[in-house]
Parts: sequence; C-alpha cells; structure tokens
Amino acid sequence: MQTVEFETPTLNKKGEILSRTSHIARLFTESLSGDVHLDMLFIPGGSFRMGSPQQSGNSDEKPQHLVIIKPFLMSKYLITQGQWKAGMRKLPPWRFKGDNLPVDRVSWMDAQKFCKRLSGKTGHEFHLPSETQWE
Repeated sequence: MQTVEFETPTLNKKGEILSRTSHIARLFTESLSGDVHLDMLFIPGGSFRMGSPQQSGNSDEKPQHLVIIKPFLMSKYLITQGQWKAGMRKLPPWRFKGDNLPVDRVSWMDAQKFCKRLSGKTGHEFHLPSETQWE
C-alpha cells in the first residue's frame, strides 16, 4: 500500500487561510480490468460536534450533536467512463464521451449497482453512504 501526502487548510470566517496541516493517507490501486484501475484512499474514522452551541448560531443549526464517522475508502478521483464500462455493461447517455472523462447523468440507483458490481468483481465492499451513516 502506498501513501499520499496532502494538506488541509484552516479558514477564518472570510474564507482566508489561517494555517495548513499536513496529512498522510494510505492509497491502494484496485484493478478493474486490463489497464483500467481505481485508486482508493483510506479515510480514517473520527468524530466531531456538528451544529452551534445553545447561545449562538441559527435555529437550523441546533441541537449541537456528536457525529461519528466510520473508516471508509474513497476514490482518489472522479469515476471515469472507462472505469464505469469495466464495472457495468450498460452505459448511460453521457454528454461528452471518452474513457478518461468522468461519468455524468448517473442516477443514485445506477451508482448503487456500480458499487455492487465492483464489490462482486473485486471482493472488496463498495457502497455509497446513506444519510444514517453520517448521523
């Protein structure tokens, strides 16, 4: 497994960068077929407080609550048409065609099917998060 270095900025209320923090992520490459690969990043789990404290913020930001996110894998790049073809048989009607271009006009259900097919093909579990996974 390889590693990738990246930075995340800390911003003020105006969107100006106050500081940058360096991170390292683990990367692995999943072979889909022939020369078609999918670069996946391991995202560690964690927790944070979402929402505003009682005496500040707007009413739609309440109540403040703890959010716990389980570790997961995420594609390093957008899914390309070539990767989609390697996982699916039927192609959606894309606006622009090309194996290195990202897929578009993909429904939630088609994306779920893509993940299910990749899971069966690779032996790894691929899925889209549901809203309940983030709460």
